[in-house]
Amino acid sequence: MMDTMTWNNGTGFDLGNGTLAPLEPWIVDDEPVGLIRTARNLTYVLFYNASHMIPYNYARRSRTMLHQFIQLNLSSNADQTTKNNTVKKMNQTTHRAGFIAVASIIFIIALAGLTWFVICKQQQIGIPTPFSRTRVLWSHNRDFELQQLEMHSLVDDANENFYASGDETFV
Repeated sequence: MMDTMTWNNGTGFDLGNGTLAPLEPWIVDDEPVGLIRTARNLTYVLFYNASHMIPYNYARRSRTMLHQFIQLNLSSNADQTTKNNTVKKMNQTTHRAGFIAVASIIFIIALAGLTWFVICKQQQIGIPTPFSRTRVLWSHNRDFELQQLEMHSLVDDANENFYASGDETFV
């Protein structure tokens, strides 16, 4: 069936020069357990003495086959892998916390700089700020001569217009 299939510009397990990919013995735990054939990113595995329940009948062989396909080393220590993953997570957490701290510091410095810039510009233009009122009070206490700040309010203007109407009463 696979000998007639076409994929990756070829048919079956033909290597392109008229020869078929060789069937190689597949050995697990120093025991021949089947045959394997690979060509153009397709792999065919034939298990000896197996039914359709290979993972149930031969768990070790099927696990070895799966690990071979995903290129995972069976001889690696699982505990070491777990330790490496834990260390990586700890490093990621540390780096994330450091990044957040640095970003917060930069944000605070930028906010302080922007506030300082706005206050300096308001002083140059002559717009009264909450800090300028404090300076006026401080200056009067130190006997410095400053211009008087005159503040107007829309509420005060409305009261003046209300009383300026005289004896006329609107109903």
